[in-house]
Amino acid sequence: VRRFGGMKIERTWFAADKTGFHMLHTLFQTSLQFPQIQRFDEHFVLDILVDDGHVRGLVAMNMMEGTLVQIRANAVVMATGGAGRVYRYNTNGGIVTGDGMGMALSHGVPLRDMEFVQYHPTGLPGSGILMTEGCRGEGGILVNKNGYRYLQDYGMGPETPLGEP
Repeated sequence: VRRFGGMKIERTWFAADKTGFHMLHTLFQTSLQFPQIQRFDEHFVLDILVDDGHVRGLVAMNMMEGTLVQIRANAVVMATGGAGRVYRYNTNGGIVTGDGMGMALSHGVPLRDMEFVQYHPTGLPGSGILMTEGCRGEGGILVNKNGYRYLQDYGMGPETPLGEP
């Protein structure tokens, strides 16, 4: 557990720079313990099947075989990740394109709070490199080329000296 940028107390669980990988690995390994869970590994969802306003399943591509698969279901839980790749400058993986959100929207599902996008001010301009959030969590400060602490202009709250809650 450690402090990350903007936090006053240590409250972030992390696994080096592979937190997302370890979360997915844990979910996958846990799913293997439940034989009643039918997984579709290496499938890419292309569309939601809707009939008369009701979800009936999905159409997916089996990425290993290159074939289309129809997956029938009475309900679908969308857990597709974000849409960071819609922005020119980002450090998101190539698959973070918002496809799932677009699919849902195209079938009339209302999307909510789409303006809340996580912003990391620790990207190094022109490099595509994102500095670890731990830099600020350990007391680092961000300044612009003129030495000005610009984040204070964005209503992030009063500064707290390192070590104070």
